[in-house]
Parts: sequence; structure tokens; C-alpha cells
Amino acid sequence: MPRINRPPVPHTIDGEDRSLGGSALYVDLIPSTCWGSAARTVHATQYEWQRIRRMVYERAGFTGQRLWRYMRADLPVRGLPHLAHVRVQPDPGEKDARRLEARQDDRLVAEAVVGLPVQGTGVLWWIGVEPSARGRGLGRAMLGSALDVLAGLGAAAAILYVDDDAPPGDERDRRAANALYDSAGFIEVDRLNSYTLSRPA
Repeated sequence: MPRINRPPVPHTIDGEDRSLGGSALYVDLIPSTCWGSAARTVHATQYEWQRIRRMVYERAGFTGQRLWRYMRADLPVRGLPHLAHVRVQPDPGEKDARRLEARQDDRLVAEAVVGLPVQGTGVLWWIGVEPSARGRGLGRAMLGSALDVLAGLGAAAAILYVDDDAPPGDERDRRAANALYDSAGFIEVDRLNSYTLSRPA
């Protein structure tokens, strides 16, 4: 657990950070909080830091919105199915990535893009299944295949993010993706939250 003695109060709590375009404040992987003069030491887990940050910003008048989940899993991940025929090739849009494609009757039904490992960690950039092919386990099998590709490229861990800020029923609804990654053993390591300070007129 982090042990921090009297850290400085972030300047963005007391006023606007103009480098972020006004009163929007983005907090991602850096734990930060306000401290009273009586505070000496704080012990906090990652999830406690998230709760503390939210409380501090809300007390300062900010309103928050949860945006992305950052997730991680050690490789290899056991128990996932794999697609029998997956084409793996360099991604045309990114030199440090590989694209996986699954086709049925010469029609693309599932795909994924993975980033080449850096210091033992690979990235699952995205995974998708055509709407007409959903509900048959192709997403889970593509996930298993993509993680195997990363492990074969030397990754000992995989990371990903889920942009799950859309409401249920929206075309960007990520409930199925979140359930898939959770059930595959990915753990949430952090959240990207957006905080906005509303000024009275």
C-alpha cells in the first residue's frame, strides 16, 4: 500500500488548469487528494485512491463522469477457446501491431488488433464481432486467439482499456465487452474519470 506523507495539494483543485482548456480536469493514473493540516499519513489501495479522488473533487464543486476502464491480465490465460482459422498479419495502419481476422464463407466475422509487446506487456487494442455473428462465442474465441498471439510474441501480460461511458442500449454499450474481459480473468487496475467544474453564471 502506498504510504505518503503530506503531499502537495494539486493546483487544479484550487483553480482552473488552463492547459486543459478551461475547467475540465482529467485524472488518470496519478493518485491525488487534498490534505488538511492535521493529515500526517495515508494508507490507501488503488480503489480507495479512486474513492478519495472522487470525494475531493466533488467537495470542491466538480462533477465526475466515469470514462474508461484500464485492465490487465497475466499471460498465458488458461481456459479460453480459440478460433480454428485466424489470419494474423501486420496491421496496415500501425507498424507495431498485428491484425487478426476470422472469416466464414469469405466474409469477415471477427477481428482484433494487438500491439507488439514492450518490456513484456502487450496491448489488446480492440476486438470486434460482426453483429450478425454475435452470440456464438466468436468474441471469446477471438480473445483467446489474440492473447495467444501476444504470448507467442513474448508478452508476459496483456493490457487493454474499455471505453464504457455510453449508456445501456447505446450502440457503444460495452456491457458485453466488460463481462467478457472480467470472465477471462482481466482485473481493473484503474479508471479514467473526467471532472468538470461548473461556474455559477
